[in-house]
Amino acid sequence: MAGASNGAVVALAPNRAQAWGDMRNIEVGVARRRVEGIAIARVPATRVLVVEDDPGVVYILCGMLTAHGYEVCHAPHSMAAFHMLVTPQEALPHVVILDIGLPGVRGVAVLEFLRITLRSDLPVVVLTGVATPEEEERLKELGVSAFLRKPTPASTILSAVAEAAGGRASALQHSRVGREGTYEQPKAETSPLAAV
Repeated sequence: MAGASNGAVVALAPNRAQAWGDMRNIEVGVARRRVEGIAIARVPATRVLVVEDDPGVVYILCGMLTAHGYEVCHAPHSMAAFHMLVTPQEALPHVVILDIGLPGVRGVAVLEFLRITLRSDLPVVVLTGVATPEEEERLKELGVSAFLRKPTPASTILSAVAEAAGGRASALQHSRVGREGTYEQPKAETSPLAAV
C-alpha cells in the first residue's frame, strides 16, 4: 500500500525483506530510510556541486551546506567538474559553487563549457579569491547567479545559493520560515565557520 502526505511518499511493507526491496526501487537521489518496516522517501534536497581545490574551504562549505539541508557533491578540479556535469539531467546538481583558481583548467573554462558546449543555464555561484578583471567580466557575460570574493560570510554564501536555487529551497530551509512567511537566515556570523 502507498500513500502521500505533505510531499512525502510512504510505502508500507509486510516484512523487512519487502521493505528493502521496495527501497531499491525508489528513484536514485531521493532520500530514503527504513523505520520498523516502513520505507519513507522525502522530496530530494537541492543538490549543490562544489568545485573547489582548497581542502579547508571544501570542508567548511560542504559542512555548512549539508547542515542547511543541501545534498553536496565535491569536484576538486576542473576535470572532475566536467565529468560531473556530463550526467543525465536527473543527476545534475541544481546549483554549482565554482572557484576560479583551480589547478590545470581554470574555473572560467568550466563555466564556458557549461554555457557554450552543454548549453546549460544551470545556476552558478562563483566563490573565489583570485579572478582577474578580464575573468570577472567574462564570468558576468556568461551569466553567473552571484560573484563572491573570499573571504565571504557564511550567511552571504547561503543566501546566494538559496537565491540561485530559486524554488528548490531545501526542506531544512523551509523549516526556518518566520511568522511573517519570510525566510529567516540562521545566525551564521556568530559561528566559528562564519566566513569562507
